[in-house]
Amino acid sequence: MDGDADVLKVFEVSIKNRDKVFFKIMENVSPELYIDLIADFDEDRVNRKNLIWYFSSVFGQGIYKTNRALITALRYLSTTEEPFENEKLSQSGKTVYYNLY
Repeated sequence: MDGDADVLKVFEVSIKNRDKVFFKIMENVSPELYIDLIADFDEDRVNRKNLIWYFSSVFGQGIYKTNRALITALRYLSTTEEPFENEKLSQSGKTVYYNLY
């Protein structure tokens, strides 16, 4: 497995496990995004639109340039059509979420 795939797997597992400690670095980098992520973890979900910002806050901006590219890569790690083992997405208003359960 190459380095990019390794960090992608770490990211995927950290999201699926709702690992608040892993994402604590975001508290200094982007406090508002960190608060949003923790609130989503408490609701067993993650905002699809913010995935690239969460990833970039932890691993830097050099690996995936767009949210679409990140989501495409995450799909390869999932046994379902969507990342994080999601059969379908959930939605609240205009915000789309991946469920974490």
